[in-house]
Amino acid sequence: MDRQTTSSHTCVERLLLRNFRNFFCGSFEPPLRGMTAIVGPNGAGKTTLLEAIYYAINQRSFRVVDREALIQTGSNTAVVRALFRCDDRELLVETELCRDQRSRLQLNRQPVRTREIRTLVPMTIFSPEDLMIVQGPPAGRRLLLDNALGLVDVNGPETVEVANRIIKQRNALLRRTGGHRSTSLVRSLEVWDEEWANAGTKLAEYREQLVSMLEPVFCELYSLYSSVVPTGKGGMSSSEGRAGVSYRRSWKGRLVDALRESRDEDIRRGVTTCGPHRDDLVLYLDSREARLQASQGEHRTLALALRMALHQLVIDRDHRVPLLLLDDLFSELDETRARALKEAMPVGQAFLTTANGLPKGVGVDQVVDVRTLQLAAADL
Repeated sequence: MDRQTTSSHTCVERLLLRNFRNFFCGSFEPPLRGMTAIVGPNGAGKTTLLEAIYYAINQRSFRVVDREALIQTGSNTAVVRALFRCDDRELLVETELCRDQRSRLQLNRQPVRTREIRTLVPMTIFSPEDLMIVQGPPAGRRLLLDNALGLVDVNGPETVEVANRIIKQRNALLRRTGGHRSTSLVRSLEVWDEEWANAGTKLAEYREQLVSMLEPVFCELYSLYSSVVPTGKGGMSSSEGRAGVSYRRSWKGRLVDALRESRDEDIRRGVTTCGPHRDDLVLYLDSREARLQASQGEHRTLALALRMALHQLVIDRDHRVPLLLLDDLFSELDETRARALKEAMPVGQAFLTTANGLPKGVGVDQVVDVRTLQLAAADL
């Protein structure tokens, strides 16, 4: 891919952890540019380090749903403190995870919402869990698009937030009816139908525009990755197949008309049955829907191409290189293909975990044994 390198990039200057998973106390100060390989045996905390960086930005884990699983056994709180540099700004993100109360989040010592940090600190992660983006239900693919909207469009986060709020309120109204239609209910639904039709159509259009921009980059990257990586159980694909991607709406015509047509069904089921909350991002391989037809190796390649296409799209649109987190990327690759894949990665700050050491010929800027990052409490 012949793309202009951008000089502006987002990086982690320092990461401090306390009681976060297996880190009693830990500190990490990586190079501000280039790739850092995080090595160590299984269970030593390599993925946890990436998880902490991810959590600082997203306030959730890419591995588990239960927040309490992130707090070290025997502790009531965990702390993640990350100092980021974005352009010429330093951003100190501090979050305290609590078992018995709401977690606290601050940016430069002031309370802040998660979506503001996501916008200020762009980041891309690829992990084994990304197979579920291809194989799993549509909700994961919709979340991927909505998170990306916050990075490539200034109006994206508000559009997503408004749509989510309206659908929750419409669904709450439907649940309260107990499946019984009444005149007052119909009047209320007519109001919410207009609100949901406006917000839902806007969100779907934003997602469609994003997918339209994403498609050529995704197809190019899949072609590149599939030519350099092998097929194997849990590995990537050497298929010559052509990839594709499209956005599939859950309704036809105007959303307000679809809502009127589905009103009786919505009342009966107590839930809204059409709108962008039911849409899907569909991945194809040789015109076949990949979720149903592709191999495990092809799924892995598609997931990587999708993540990296969004990464490249942020670079092209925002002229910033996001952080890049790569969890166990090279585990199924031979040396030749690992080198080729590494050389295709964008320039910026990146972190790579590996339990088996780096493949021969894959150069990185720093190698860190995760076991050296544990510190005494006084050092924090």
